[in-house]
Amino acid sequence: MRKKRGVTRAQEAVVEVISTDPGKQHCAAVRYDCKADCFTHAALLNLLCRCNTTSGDREGDSASSSGRARKRRATTAFEFAPQLLYHFDAMPELFDHHHNVGGGYVLAAVERQNARDTGNMVAQAIFQTRYGSHSELQWPIKVKRFWNAVVHAVPDPQPPAFRLTGSHTVNKTDAKRFARRFLTVQEMELFRRAAEENSMHKLVCPFSQPKRKRARKQETSGKTKNKKKKKRTAPPPKMDDLFDAAMQAIYAYHTRQGIPAEDSEGPALKRIKYNIAAELEAEEKKGKKSTTTLDLFLSSTGKTLGVVGGIGASKKKQ
Repeated sequence: MRKKRGVTRAQEAVVEVISTDPGKQHCAAVRYDCKADCFTHAALLNLLCRCNTTSGDREGDSASSSGRARKRRATTAFEFAPQLLYHFDAMPELFDHHHNVGGGYVLAAVERQNARDTGNMVAQAIFQTRYGSHSELQWPIKVKRFWNAVVHAVPDPQPPAFRLTGSHTVNKTDAKRFARRFLTVQEMELFRRAAEENSMHKLVCPFSQPKRKRARKQETSGKTKNKKKKKRTAPPPKMDDLFDAAMQAIYAYHTRQGIPAEDSEGPALKRIKYNIAAELEAEEKKGKKSTTTLDLFLSSTGKTLGVVGGIGASKKKQ
């Protein structure tokens, strides 16, 4: 049998990584440009929302023709497929995976889910089906070990990025703290916009609003008045899932290209080293006042941070 000529997958370069982190409610997705070493797109999808995929259940269409309010039912894993397919078509700049782009290919890194939650497994299967041979499952524990090895490779002693044992809350806390050590100000802003868009939609999404009891009427001195309604506010932006997807994207690029975590030319170690150098430079200019990437990001948006210390700063201006 004649052998097929061409470049093998091992020899073919990864030019971009689409990294996804499915969850019980949210699915984070980011796009990483390997050559430019930057994140270009990000989205935080609410899997419990089916405003765009279910006819008759969209915003403003919650009442039937008879005038009675339609009963809102809980979203199930069966609706995850049309929801994700809708987002694939609505956001091609994030989810498109053209083969052989610029002499390489786009890799889809999907966080491996446990079999305990049906929704997580459905989302994982959808991503694997869409990207086929261009998708790879990633173990979260390996991602954490990778970043610990990167931090350990820095000449100056650095605290580990992640605790390898702990609850789900511990893992999310570590991800939030570590974000300012490897992300730039521009990337933090990109993720913030994606998280805020998700948060603001929950104010108007009928599937994200909790079930509420009707305000009971109170009789006072023979008069009837309604109980005052509380003003709804958007929940705080949820960014930890986006951080997890970002760390996974860089890890997937390293492993696919065979770049060790300790490689000084790898994007992971470069990011950590540059952020440390930028922090030291900022301390010298501001009288030993610590400035982190998260501090710079919050100050640029007019917010304050009551946290001292940390590692990170924006990359050099292009």
